[in-house]
Amino acid sequence: MTRRRPASFALLFYYAVLLASTAAAHGSPYPLFFWVLRGTPARVAVVLDCLVLVHIVVGVAKAQRLTWWILLGYNALQLASAAVGLWAWPMEELATAFGLDEGAATLRSVLLVSALAMAVATAYAWRLREAFWDENPYLF
Repeated sequence: MTRRRPASFALLFYYAVLLASTAAAHGSPYPLFFWVLRGTPARVAVVLDCLVLVHIVVGVAKAQRLTWWILLGYNALQLASAAVGLWAWPMEELATAFGLDEGAATLRSVLLVSALAMAVATAYAWRLREAFWDENPYLF
């Protein structure tokens, strides 16, 4: 019996932290591509985001193949949204909407770091594709 932790444990931890941080952002402005959602649409987007992340966390824990595909799609969507956001959003206005006193430089660096983390997670998940062996399409 080996005592090594599964290679997907790092992905499980990353998406669990992402789930916690997304859930904690309820009511905040929710950036999505060219839009910054506020109020009820932002809350709905956060709930949907959290539901997808719960599926990813449980599916990674169960080594489910369908979850691997959902994870790649989710990451692609988030990376595209961050890229569009870096290009299209007026950073000063967005920083004000998020309540950041430091301004656009802080927000731009947060977007870049989160996009880099998502890209690394995507590359790592791609490398671990054989670890997702469960072909069952149901989580439970």
